[in-house]
Amino acid sequence: MSNLTQESNLLPFSNEIGDHIPGGLQVISETGTITEAAEIMALSNNTSLVVLQNDVPVGIVTISDLVKKGLARKISTDSAVSNIMTPNIITIQKDQPVLEALVVMLRHKIGHLLVMDGKTILGVVSEKDWLNTQKTNPATIIQSINYAKSVQEIAQLKKDAYQLITRLFDIDGNAHAFTQFITEINDKITSRLIGLAISEMRMEGYGDPPVTFAWIGMGSEGRKAQTLITDQDNGIIFENVAPEHLKVVYFWFHLFARKVVNGLEVCGFPKCDGNIMATNSELCNSVAEWKILFNKIITIKDAKTLLEASIYFDFRLIYGNSRLVTSLWDDLITKLYANILFFRRFADNMLMASRPPIKSFRWKWYPHFKLKVPQLNIKREAIAPLDAAVRILSLANGSIETNTIERLKFLEERKIITRSLAEAARSAYDFMMILRIRYELNRSSDDKIDYIIGLNSLNPLMANFLKDSLNTIYSLQAFAFEKVGGVNRGWGIF
Repeated sequence: MSNLTQESNLLPFSNEIGDHIPGGLQVISETGTITEAAEIMALSNNTSLVVLQNDVPVGIVTISDLVKKGLARKISTDSAVSNIMTPNIITIQKDQPVLEALVVMLRHKIGHLLVMDGKTILGVVSEKDWLNTQKTNPATIIQSINYAKSVQEIAQLKKDAYQLITRLFDIDGNAHAFTQFITEINDKITSRLIGLAISEMRMEGYGDPPVTFAWIGMGSEGRKAQTLITDQDNGIIFENVAPEHLKVVYFWFHLFARKVVNGLEVCGFPKCDGNIMATNSELCNSVAEWKILFNKIITIKDAKTLLEASIYFDFRLIYGNSRLVTSLWDDLITKLYANILFFRRFADNMLMASRPPIKSFRWKWYPHFKLKVPQLNIKREAIAPLDAAVRILSLANGSIETNTIERLKFLEERKIITRSLAEAARSAYDFMMILRIRYELNRSSDDKIDYIIGLNSLNPLMANFLKDSLNTIYSLQAFAFEKVGGVNRGWGIF
């Protein structure tokens, strides 16, 4: 048996989560008592119960809840189980990959996940149900990152995690699950480096953060679309302070930012050539100053300059106070709608960005005229145009989502784009991301990273799918320009 086959047996992450539900689903009414819950668990040998209200799941209670929330707090065992349950239960549909289920658990920091078939409960899965057979698995690596004591230890754990992710992709080929897992790993690495940097600031006598702050990711990090090769795009938003305290606050955060950015570099995330990092004083600032920065960006008249600034429109919280990020998003959306010319300029921005070359003479006629085989820059001529079209449609309709797939879901649910276009765009995005990931996996460490592939490097089926995907992206861009720019403007061939 090959190593790959052996690993596929050990790593069933590409299977549907519905195939890995343990038997013996146990439920209890929200009015049931803590004693009844304990008895059901003991008799069924289950570690969790689903709590129902009129047959609808409203929470989950585990053995840990019985001990920590019940016995430890000396709550009467005759009390309703709803007093100790975990509400706002997290669910997943049965047809989702096991890896996606793990990502959901890690993101929400839960040990049990309710699996549904539509609105019907199928069962509960826990990390232990399908991770105990493996010595090295995503959950244990992330736990190790959370408790790492040095930057060097985190760097090694990142290598281990990326090796595991690569094996999973070899088995499954699921680009969305791949990037989601990368996102979780990178977010945990950043968070742990921030924790270490804060500890280091204390030890050096600078104390704790002087005010509440948020560490944000932008660009591909903000879109949750990082792959194996990615640089840094980050910033710091801190609470507004009185002018007389600003100098001290600036000093603390700028010193802190250098520690985190340098730590990320040691862990394999190169510094951004464009200086889109928290070490840039413009991107390590108070909420008020960030709002001023976005106001400048919104009022930029030059489309090229706005194009370069579009990276800022994908920011999201990585660590810290979510209220600061929400406040900035609320202010941004309000200002976007107050500036009636912004979206037209943003649409012009999209025209200046690279577009899928599918309408060019070479791509249409090369087989007939013996032209040079076309090449494609996957990142610049496919993924970036798709991201840009979805971004502008999303912002124009008030969404604060940053991930391209989540933005497409928002646009489809609001009926801004048709279901068929949304499905085609998702399919095109997934295919292009697969090509990008394979490019990164197959390149030599000495190769220049240009993301260029030749059409002749693909088999006929993939080549046709590539053409269909590029046509979809081209159509999505045209739709976005007409919808947001308000003009049906011909793009011609190029």
